[in-house]
Amino acid sequence: MADPLTAPVRSLAALTAPGVDAPVVTAPGVTFLNPTQVASLPVAEVGSWQLIARTADDRYLLVGVGYGGCARLAALGVTVTDAAVTITPRLRTAAPGAVCPALAVIAHYLVDLGAPLGTRALLHPPPS
Repeated sequence: MADPLTAPVRSLAALTAPGVDAPVVTAPGVTFLNPTQVASLPVAEVGSWQLIARTADDRYLLVGVGYGGCARLAALGVTVTDAAVTITPRLRTAAPGAVCPALAVIAHYLVDLGAPLGTRALLHPPPS
């Protein structure tokens, strides 16, 4: 089985296969997600993500963002510089004392870099 980091898919259509719900996040900037579920809660932590696949032209990245329990994904930020692209999931946590489900979720997002990644590093944010 090919590693998605070394064997990119040929087209954007291959990244957005039927059954994969992957909203598009355009770089640079921040896309706010699920505002009705998380609007009143403070952003409390930075989440993690993993690269699932990328197109052959390196313009689109399919990333998986993990969260669960008392955390909800509030926003996905993409920062672009000449040297690197940093993807930053922002999580909101439930109010103190809330009962939280014991489950984990991986949501898929299609990141449109606007230009090929090229030789830029693809980075996770530093811990908050």
